Amino acid sequence: MIMTVVIFFYMFAKTPESLKTSRNGVPFFTPAAIHPESGEILSIETLVKHFKGN
Repeated sequence: MIMTVVIFFYMFAKTPESLKTSRNGVPFFTPAAIHPESGEILSIETLVKHFKGN
């Protein structure tokens, strides 16, 4: 049981930066956004790419 707690602490406290955000700096656990006019669900990654011009 102690080993399980230690492993969970290590996973969440010492996570590498590459596992926290995407290449564009968007956190992986960011919820999707809804387009105000069409109601379409868009990922934040898509919005970042659109506004950066990629």
